[in-house]
Amino acid sequence: MNETIRTLHSLHTTHGHFSGEEVPDRDVEAILHACVCAASASARQSYSVIVVDDKAAMREYFDYTGSKALLFCVDFTRLTDTADYLQHPYACGGLQDFITGSTDTILAAQTAAVAAASLGRV
Repeated sequence: MNETIRTLHSLHTTHGHFSGEEVPDRDVEAILHACVCAASASARQSYSVIVVDDKAAMREYFDYTGSKALLFCVDFTRLTDTADYLQHPYACGGLQDFITGSTDTILAAQTAAVAAASLGRV
């Protein structure tokens, strides 16, 4: 079995039982870079990733704290702003865009989980 398969097999769900170990910025950057490399419909990358490192905000919004949290959001802002800038019509909305955007976001989050596990952060 190769290292990638071992990493995938090591994935598990964690609910609030995180180590107190600080995640270095270089690991966060590596994880975020991996997210951008995730598959997405037509390379649209219709999501945003917000890095949360405020412990009070984590407790309020996630009901746990850790070194860092990554919040994945379906986000069409970049696409609509780019279309406006290029003067191309683009209207997102409807079920198909929602499903496609959600799938892109889920793929980015899954890629982040694999990247984090490969760095020993999960």
